Amino acid sequence: TGIRPGITFSASALFDLPATGFGPGEGFSLALREWTPWGALIRTMRLRAGRAGDAAPSIHWDADDWPAGTITTVDSAPLLIPGGADQMLLLLDRRGADAPVTGGFRFFRNGAEYGWLNASGVGITPFLYADRMNVEIIVSTSVVPVPGSLALLLSGVAIAGLAARKRGRNSTAAAV
Repeated sequence: TGIRPGITFSASALFDLPATGFGPGEGFSLALREWTPWGALIRTMRLRAGRAGDAAPSIHWDADDWPAGTITTVDSAPLLIPGGADQMLLLLDRRGADAPVTGGFRFFRNGAEYGWLNASGVGITPFLYADRMNVEIIVSTSVVPVPGSLALLLSGVAIAGLAARKRGRNSTAAAV
């Protein structure tokens, strides 16, 4: 919290890319959120990468106006990940006191920059309240256990349950 509207700033987050690509509903985002002095959320600026449902992977630059109940996609494009990239950096910044907030992203491979900086050509107007913004990082994944690992997990739980039951009997017998 405490990002002031009249200053320059930069917020970034580095994410590992999924080895098999984004599944339906999977992705990550970096957002700036603004709160009123009395604690109500009023606006969010969000750069998100991933898949919405079954759609193709994309990058979106959105603005949410909570009192109006609107979400506006300011800019979006297909997410074309260069082959071999294993990380993605999301970046939100404001380069001047009166400048809009812009979003961009870069790709990395083995810790080195790989690919290019992609930036939205569209900025979003800075927030209204002083000292009422915070940065939020969100990761959405769908974890589906592989049948073999699920069987291993269940057998481990069963063995732990049997051991606890046996321990319970031994302590009861010793108490008598």
